[in-house]
Formats: sequence, C-alpha cells, structure tokens
Amino acid sequence: MEAINNHRKPNSHFPLFPTLINTSGLNSEDSNTLCDPIEYKYNIRSKDYLQTGVKQPSNAPLYSLIGADLFMTSAKENITNSNSLRASSFRNARKNGFKRFVLILNFKLNFGNFIVYWTPKTLVNDSYLTTSTSFNGLLEQFIEKDDTYRNSRLKIIPVLIEGSWILMPVITGKPAIIGTKIDTNWVVNLGEGENFIEANINISDSSIANGILNMTKAYINKIVLDLAFTIEGKTEDELPEEILCSLRLNKMNMSEGITLHHTNLFLRKSVQDIKKISSQTFCNSTTVTYPLKDLKAILLI
Repeated sequence: MEAINNHRKPNSHFPLFPTLINTSGLNSEDSNTLCDPIEYKYNIRSKDYLQTGVKQPSNAPLYSLIGADLFMTSAKENITNSNSLRASSFRNARKNGFKRFVLILNFKLNFGNFIVYWTPKTLVNDSYLTTSTSFNGLLEQFIEKDDTYRNSRLKIIPVLIEGSWILMPVITGKPAIIGTKIDTNWVVNLGEGENFIEANINISDSSIANGILNMTKAYINKIVLDLAFTIEGKTEDELPEEILCSLRLNKMNMSEGITLHHTNLFLRKSVQDIKKISSQTFCNSTTVTYPLKDLKAILLI
C-alpha cells in the first residue's frame, strides 16, 4: 500500500480523505482536474412541477465532493463493493479517522472502475442528513428503503459545458433515472466505522451506455463535462428537487504516467486472480500499474 499512498493527494477541505485523483472543493478552470461545480445551476423540478411542468435553477449541491479513484481492470474483473477494497480512498480515510457519512458511486466501466466520494456539507452527527429539512425526508427514504426504490429515484443530469459538437447528440443535458437504464445494486452500512451508501453502477453491461462511454472517452481531454445527481421528487411534498451531489471533469488527460509495482494491495479471502490493476490520477497525470501474479482477494470478507 505504500506505493499507492505516495500518490494520494489530500483535498484541502478534507485532509483526512486523500485520494488518488486530486479534487477541488471549488470551481476550477484548470485543465486535467476534477472539481465540484458548486456555482453551476442545473434545471430541476420546481415546487409546482406536477401542475405546470416548469423546472427551476438548482441551489448548490447538498453534498461536497471529497475524492475519486480510478482502478483499471477488464470488464470481467472490475470491482463490486469498492467500500471493501483495501486500496480504496474510502478505506484509507477510515484508517485516518475520517468518520463522516460517505456517498460512493462506483461506475463499473469496460476498462475499470471510476469511484467517486461525497459527504454532506454540514456535519449533523456524522449522519447523511443535509441542511435542507424539506429534502431530508426524501433522503431518509432513499437511504432506508430497498434497491428497487433507490433505482427508481436516483437521477443523473449530464451537462456538456464545453466540448465537441459530436457529443451533443448523446450528452443532451436530459435527466435520466440510472437504475431503470443500467443494472445498479446498492450497499448500505450505517454502522460504526462504516457509515456509507454505495451504488455499483454496471455501465459495462449496457450496450447503449458503453457506446456513449467510448465516444466520451475519445474526447475526454478536450471536453468539460458535469455530472449532477438528485433524488427524483414524484409528489408535491417531495418537491422542489435539490441537487444531492455533482462533479466536473475538466479536460482530463488519461494517457501520461509512470508505472510502479507492488505486491500486496488486497487482503483476506481469495476471490479471483487479476492480471492487471492500475490506479490513475487525473490531476497530476500519474498512472500506477500493478501486474500481480499473486493478487487474490479483492473484497474484505
């Protein structure tokens, strides 16, 4: 783990949560960065949306971006339940004493796992609650209910801020309910020392999502792309909607890097052999590659 830890970069707002991809708590105009677009306004459902169909500009996200990891694998070897991955930033943050609730979105891609972490902006006893009392009721249902409920509510709003016209037909800014389009399963653990919810979003199993991903990846170093997430409000008392969390990918460079070797990334029960796993930092363009013959256990079981 020493090699990986040498490449972790603390978020200045959350020093106990250093991650493999540099993140900024503020808008950033720098290329090759991942940041929190806190000033951007997304169109979301207004209080009277059910009667008028009118949307309104959003408030700032209720959760802050605290970090991200990228582990390169094949689609067959990608990681489910990254919360149990010893090499993940989440596990390292817990070792550092970071106790706050963490929302994890684990995008299982055809070339690896892109894992993003957020936490509530205002600390309420390390819970998942936010500063919006009206939104907290909907959020509580989202956390406490089952996968079917969550998959019918988590909504993504992709916005192409800057980029090629070729991508405009596929990144339209139109919201989509992730769980009705892509196979998604959840892990919720609010216990002491855990305190997280993770969505495993299996993009590699969707031909349509894979097509969009491959096209976007080809232009990733030339575009600025926002991904915002909300819990869809379906009744009057669940409106107006709020942006739960967001991130901005700003002209990422995924090609440059150095290669390091290590032999003991994961512990515990053997799950499968992996030929190659690598971690990538977008912001300093560093790739960490691990060709491990003896790499066995991915999950801390």
